[in-house]
This record gives sequence, C-alpha cells and structure tokens, in this order.
Amino acid sequence: MKRYVEQLVEDLEVTLENAGNKLSLFFDTSDSTDYFPITDEDEGGILISDLIGMEKFVFPKVDYLNDIEAYELSNMMVKVFNAYGLNPIFWNEVSDKIRYGQLRDYIDHVVYPEKGALVDLEMCDYLPDHCPFASICPILSKRSTCCGSRRKRA
Repeated sequence: MKRYVEQLVEDLEVTLENAGNKLSLFFDTSDSTDYFPITDEDEGGILISDLIGMEKFVFPKVDYLNDIEAYELSNMMVKVFNAYGLNPIFWNEVSDKIRYGQLRDYIDHVVYPEKGALVDLEMCDYLPDHCPFASICPILSKRSTCCGSRRKRA
C-alpha cells in the first residue's frame, strides 16, 4: 500500500499544478441562452471528481491506511481542494483518518466554485445520534456533542 500511496500523492501534485487551467475552463464555459438563474444551484455545479479529474475509487478506503498515510493523503487533498477554490472545514480535534475519510467521501458531491474566492465546505455537520464516526470521533467522545451541534450553539 505504501507505494500506491506515494503514487497517489504524486498524482495529486500533478492535479495541484493543473488547478488553474481546469478552473479557468470551468469558469469560461458560457451558454448563450436567455435563462437567468435565480440561485447558484440553478446554474449547475460540478462534481469534485470531475473538477479535480480523479474518481473516488482511486482513493483507498481509510481502513487500508495507517496513520502516516492518512496524514499525507489528507494534507495533500486539502491542498488540492484549496487550489480548486474549496475550503474543507474540520475541527482541530478530528483525526487524520476521519479527515481523509470525509474528504474521500466528499469527492462525489456537487460543488459551486466561485471565481477568485474560496467556498467553505463543512465537513462535520452531523447530528450526534446520526454521526457515522460517533464511535471514533474525539469530539463526540469528549464532549457528548458533535461538531455541528457545538458550532450551532455558539
């Protein structure tokens, strides 16, 4: 698995270098229709996998990674997301394995990048009873409240 992770990091570095070109292609597409969208969602977003050019299946499941590999991949993925105008938000207490798992799952989501701006992506917004990481999340186990609940009370 070590060599595969190294190759994946190299592929993410190439994706990082090509971010400007791909984003300019996304923003330069214009339709010559008379339709004026009311909200950004009406314009149509783009899947993160289409934006970065890498499908979810390329990234190994978190169970196959050790802590160091999860750390390397999660940090590189955050850099790639930032290069494409996306800002994944995590609490500091969240482990690298949870962070990597959330980033990997988010690749199948539709996003609406803004030209010249970072779009915030809330990565931990679960109700405590429905959080898929409740058994391993350090925030939930320490405080009996999930990231989203903590944020909403503040």
